[in-house]
Amino acid sequence: MEILCLVFIGELGLAFASCQRYAMRGHATEGFLHAVIDNSTSDDIILVAGHPGIETEGLTKGFALFMRKYDRTNLFACPLAGDSEGAAAMIRYYDGRGIDAIDDKNNIQAIAIFSGQEESFEEYADWFDPSRYSRHEFAGNYVVYAKK
Repeated sequence: MEILCLVFIGELGLAFASCQRYAMRGHATEGFLHAVIDNSTSDDIILVAGHPGIETEGLTKGFALFMRKYDRTNLFACPLAGDSEGAAAMIRYYDGRGIDAIDDKNNIQAIAIFSGQEESFEEYADWFDPSRYSRHEFAGNYVVYAKK
């Protein structure tokens, strides 16, 4: 009986830790999304960068739906890796607006970079000057750059 209790307590501890990690990720995601909202207006250009093969749901439905709820519809996709089919699908989800549709990249107000893709973004975006933006990082390596 004592061993069964110890196993149960051990399992309960693991379950609690798992729930805690899940809740913390939810708070980080909420902070990530609200950092974009808090640092932009409905007319601002918002660039969404990430790997379409890793964060498919988040890069498309999740992020875009949340932003539209707050009247942020001026969204542009920046696929950072993956196959051309995944990149094309991501751009289609943003009404066909990829990063190449932005004439003057200096007009980008906020850049939302999905989990672990910041280095890829910096390598890809030779026009990007981080000193012109405030950097906000959230658990799970989600990053928002907001124009100063």
